[in-house]
Amino acid sequence: MSGHQPFHNLKQQLSPAQLARVAEQTIIIEDEISRLELETAIKSSLISWQPDPSATALDNIDACFNHLRQTISALGGELKVTAQFPNNIEVAISTLITSQPIN
Repeated sequence: MSGHQPFHNLKQQLSPAQLARVAEQTIIIEDEISRLELETAIKSSLISWQPDPSATALDNIDACFNHLRQTISALGGELKVTAQFPNNIEVAISTLITSQPIN
């Protein structure tokens, strides 16, 4: 194939600024891939969760948060819910997320 060069040779021709830009873009792409994988796992997990028709709406919301927390925990993360107010005031909402397992 005309003009074909090994990637290693092409990479050696890059300036330090170009290599830095490649490194930055690599981090951005890896973060986006991780975010999309997490999003997919959470969506598929929530699709499998079904509300209990005999439970109150608040109990179903609590169960949904527990299911989401357990899914994120299984993926190595931690679910944190915060309310954002004007003047950059953030309040953690921990009462929505209980540590009770879903039945």
